[in-house]
Amino acid sequence: MSFVSRRIQSLNNRVFKRIGREEIREALVRLGLSAGDRVYAHVSMRRIGYVTGGPAEVAGAILDVIGTEGTLMMAAWPSAEPARHDPAEVFDVAASPSRSGLVSEAVRTMPSALRSLHPLASVACVGQMARDLVEGHEACETPFGEKSPYGRLASSSAKLLLVGAHLGGLLYHVLDRVGFPNLYDRPARPFEVRDAGGHYRRINSPTLRAIPPVVILPGSRPENRDYLLVPDYALMFPSERERRVMEAGYLRFNRSRFLGRRERLQSRGILTPGRVGGSEAALLDGARMIEQVCADLAWDIARFKEEYDADHLSRLSLPVF
Repeated sequence: MSFVSRRIQSLNNRVFKRIGREEIREALVRLGLSAGDRVYAHVSMRRIGYVTGGPAEVAGAILDVIGTEGTLMMAAWPSAEPARHDPAEVFDVAASPSRSGLVSEAVRTMPSALRSLHPLASVACVGQMARDLVEGHEACETPFGEKSPYGRLASSSAKLLLVGAHLGGLLYHVLDRVGFPNLYDRPARPFEVRDAGGHYRRINSPTLRAIPPVVILPGSRPENRDYLLVPDYALMFPSERERRVMEAGYLRFNRSRFLGRRERLQSRGILTPGRVGGSEAALLDGARMIEQVCADLAWDIARFKEEYDADHLSRLSLPVF
């Protein structure tokens, strides 16, 4: 979306799509969010509309619903894309802003928030499980693995809240979990960080490889193979992405597998659809959703592991959006 069209949409939201904290809270309850829930959220402020009070009111509405017994976790990466993080940049856990969205930054700056000390893949958490989730992230073997905050949350009966956005940073946990080819560059590299006490430390972590984020899908011949962006493989969300995916030339031969997947997840009780303000929204059973995607993804990547080469995928010039 161009700057001009974003500006027009912003003005339109201010006039016609104003929404407050109470309305957001009511919409979340209708979706099925409730007290005590552990939730991973990925929210598009632009799609919600004009929120009176800004991103902090969206975060506050989520916390109002889940209460003191619940936990909210959001990605709080210091770079918009971990694969493009500058290794020379010092990560200050207390001061480096989150580049993972406006609501994420609002959560990070809350007085009660805790942030994990990982220079590539940090998360911000508020609530009962916050400390258990963030502690030791910097010592994990991989940024998104089983023992990372993403893996810990995924194994804790969490819910996934999507508001105008896909699964976000949790997708990297899915890729890590199935052993996605060439996901990381090794050996680990050193990064300088500044912890909450103001002390400088050196942390070693494998980095993510900057390769096109696509899954290769079967075809009877090499020229009939399909490609699909990882976010759309997990779930084409919001629904407007279906049109964009088709127009971009994806899913020429595997449409039946992925079109209508949202409806199938809904019929199994994994996904509950709704709206928050002007945006399409969904609440998902995290464990069942991740289990479903991981099973499918492991089956697909096993067929073409040798083709997940950065040079090969880059030559395909696939559109990323």
